[in-house]
Amino acid sequence: NLEAYLAELDPSQPHFLGRRFQLPDDPKIWSVSGGAGYVLSHAALSALRENLDHCIELVRGSWDFGGGDTATSLCLREAGIYPSDTRKNLQHRFHPFSHAAHRTNNFGLEQRWYEQVMEQPLADGAGCCCEDIAVSFHYMSGEMRKFLDGRIGDCGAGSQLLLERKK
Repeated sequence: NLEAYLAELDPSQPHFLGRRFQLPDDPKIWSVSGGAGYVLSHAALSALRENLDHCIELVRGSWDFGGGDTATSLCLREAGIYPSDTRKNLQHRFHPFSHAAHRTNNFGLEQRWYEQVMEQPLADGAGCCCEDIAVSFHYMSGEMRKFLDGRIGDCGAGSQLLLERKK
C-alpha cells in the first residue's frame, strides 16, 4: 500500500507523510506519530539536512518536545515543510496503535490523549483498517504482522481471529 500511495506523489516535492496530530500545548502545530512511522521525500530530506545544525541548536536550547518525531516535525516546520494529510476518504493510512486497537476503538490509557490530539474526525472501529490504503500499525508483534500480511483488506474472519488471539 505504501508503494501505491507514493506512486501518486511527485518525489521532487517536499512531502512529509505520516499520522498527523496536534501538539497538545499548541494545536496550531502539527506533528506526526513516530510509532506509526513517517516518510520523507527526497526534497523534504534535503531541506531537513540543510537546516539540521540550526534545528539541533533549537532542540537543545528552547524546544520542549515529546520525542524524535516531534523534533523532526519542528525541524521540518522551520524549513517550511508541514505534515501532509495522508487520509483517503477520511480513512487513515498510518496507525499509531495496533490493528486490534484501531478495529476495536480501544486505546487503553492512551484513549484520552489519542482523542485529544489526533486529526479529526477519527475513523476507528470496524471500518477503520479494511481498506487497501493502510500503510502501518504500531505495537505489532512479529507474529501479528505475519498474520496480517496480505489480510488488511479482509476484515472478516481474519480480523475476528486476530482479536481473539490478542486476548
